[in-house]
Amino acid sequence: MATKAELATKVMQELGRLQAGQTINSDDSTLIQDAYDSMYLMLRDDHSVNWGPDEDIPQQFEIPITALLSNQPPICKAFGVPVDYIELANSKRALKNALAIDDNRERAKAYYY
Repeated sequence: MATKAELATKVMQELGRLQAGQTINSDDSTLIQDAYDSMYLMLRDDHSVNWGPDEDIPQQFEIPITALLSNQPPICKAFGVPVDYIELANSKRALKNALAIDDNRERAKAYYY
């Protein structure tokens, strides 16, 4: 499980703006956490998340959420990094796949009514 603050640090590392062991400054952390909050609302409306907005991010979703967040245009623009649209699409797909797996690590069954 990762908190939003830990997620912000991982995003900065993904962007190459922070090395292992370094700490993120509060302005950058706030910027990334605000971007996460906005992205979370879009993902919630799309039924792509199954946790609350203030809950820790479950471990199986940390990598796709980090990749999604680090490729959001406002984040990339703020840190002078180009958006990797292929990585953005792949991370969306990975998030959807992670949601399709239930607690038994098996694909969830689809029920048609």
